[in-house]
Amino acid sequence: EWPPRSGKLKQFPEIDRAEFFRGEVALRKMNPAQAPFLDRLLAALHRTEEK
Repeated sequence: EWPPRSGKLKQFPEIDRAEFFRGEVALRKMNPAQAPFLDRLLAALHRTEEK
């Protein structure tokens, strides 16, 4: 029930496992809508490696 005591039942997806992948593998496996986030993250990490 959410919000509490509202009488409304809601369903929320749950995570049943997590894995780590290299960037290129992650891009193939993840939701395509999330790819721009990973691209920005990889670019930021690359910039910090150059310093």
